[in-house]
Amino acid sequence: MEDDERFSLSDVADRFLQTHDYSIIYDLLKRQYVGVEQIVVLVREKPRSIDEVSLFLKESIGTGGTSHRQIEIKLDWLRGLGYVVKFGRTYTISSRTVANVDRGVSRKQQHTAIKDMLIEIGKIKGFQVKREAVIREGRAKIDVLWMSKGQYAAWEVHLGANIHQALSFLKTALEWKSAVPFLVTTNEGEAKAKQLVETTFEALKDNIKFMQAESIKPWYEAVRGANEAEKGLGFRHRTMFRESTRAKMNKRE
Repeated sequence: MEDDERFSLSDVADRFLQTHDYSIIYDLLKRQYVGVEQIVVLVREKPRSIDEVSLFLKESIGTGGTSHRQIEIKLDWLRGLGYVVKFGRTYTISSRTVANVDRGVSRKQQHTAIKDMLIEIGKIKGFQVKREAVIREGRAKIDVLWMSKGQYAAWEVHLGANIHQALSFLKTALEWKSAVPFLVTTNEGEAKAKQLVETTFEALKDNIKFMQAESIKPWYEAVRGANEAEKGLGFRHRTMFRESTRAKMNKRE
């Protein structure tokens, strides 16, 4: 990153040096360069030559970034990351990448399912809910936002992606409307988040609440079951936070 003719490591580079997780670099490449993800999907089906990859990309995404040389460069990047291997004149996906791609699809499906359940729980409890809520002029996009009479709960679901981003979004939500910040994650994710809260996201220290990803479905089923029972008895109610984060902050002041 350039600053007054000086250079420093970006957040992505810093995270890679700390973890040596090549998926961080792959995620960056597929966001920045057209065709990277499509190449991985294509060569997973069967070994492909550069000409076959070029023809496929031109038909699917147009001519931009699909020249023989551009594709060769992208394949070299993927080989360097260990995502693609070369046999003769053809390229295919590595066995490690097959596992990573499958795990990524499963994680994405689980992420979506958890958000769906949080939305339903919020509705049952009487909150207005919003998926992928953009706040602070685009500075943060919250997975699920609950709202009711000036009270807010911000939910971020982290299952192995960018935990720095999840915590940054929750911090923004806290500063925005004193939203109660919830992080749904794994044991490993919670441990990493707690370390970062102590060092980087200190504003969250006394406010963030953690929930295990595996606990969301039982909670959802319990809330839905109770709601059905109460509806059968004619009850209607709204559950509110006992005390808003804003009130707590004002008391400390």
